[in-house]
Amino acid sequence: SILIIEIYPYITYFEIFLLNNSSLNSINLFIQQNKIYLNKYYFDEYNLQILICFFNRTKCQYTNYNINFLIDWNLFEFYFKKIQPITIEENLPINSFITYIQLQYNNNIIINYQQLIINYKLLNYHKQFNLHSKNAILRLGKYIKNQKYILDIQADIYLFNQNYSIKTNVEINIYEINKYRPCFNNQTLIELYELPYQFQTYDYDENKQTNGYITYYLSNCFKDCPFEINSNNGILNLKKQKNFIKEHIYYLQIIVFDWGEPISFETKIDIKIDLSSKLIKRNLIRKKSDMKISKNQSISSSLIIPEQ
Repeated sequence: SILIIEIYPYITYFEIFLLNNSSLNSINLFIQQNKIYLNKYYFDEYNLQILICFFNRTKCQYTNYNINFLIDWNLFEFYFKKIQPITIEENLPINSFITYIQLQYNNNIIINYQQLIINYKLLNYHKQFNLHSKNAILRLGKYIKNQKYILDIQADIYLFNQNYSIKTNVEINIYEINKYRPCFNNQTLIELYELPYQFQTYDYDENKQTNGYITYYLSNCFKDCPFEINSNNGILNLKKQKNFIKEHIYYLQIIVFDWGEPISFETKIDIKIDLSSKLIKRNLIRKKSDMKISKNQSISSSLIIPEQ
């Protein structure tokens, strides 16, 4: 029962009537003797307008009750099934399946009568990994490095019109395939505000599987690309001014190859190019220069040379 009604001074028999102006969800309730019960297990807020009659309905009394339930989430024991550390290869294709996040709980009989909604969130490394918000499948994202990732994962649980969240983490280790691949200079800029810019890489191919000949390419800029990179010296520059939009921010990926037989090693780096501030600065300098010339011309034209 959710409510027990007693009359003082003590009366053995009385009737309870639930009035129509009670909250709509009161249809889930039923009355038996002096107790009000739930038809089904449902946490909700109830506004009950009640008429209590006794002495063969010769006397009645009106009262109202507001009933709120607070969920003890510990009863349901929501928890993540433990996932052992995962190891994957660095050349795994994008969108590859990694694992499935499982949320478990008790009191299944109660929950089956309710709409249980769970939304999953990945709290970090959004570029490297993708977590489906509904089916909790974790997949590989766009770019991973040879390192250990600790993913923070949160489940937002909606039950009985109330919210609850729990967190867990998953350890993912990346197994390096190209141990001797070329490396970019650790001072390499990944945000460029002016061009040209030269990328520098080092060949750490100690096992001499490759010939040490390094070349540079743009891996995501092809038709009408306003940029070009010298394949030999790694100098990135503007190529086509007509296709270049100065207000636009460009995102490029530079790939460097160390060629060899039977294997070639490669390294990638993502960069951002924003030349708008540089171009604005140049325009301001040009305008100031034009203004200065114009001002000097106007002054010189107003000078009167006295007769000798």
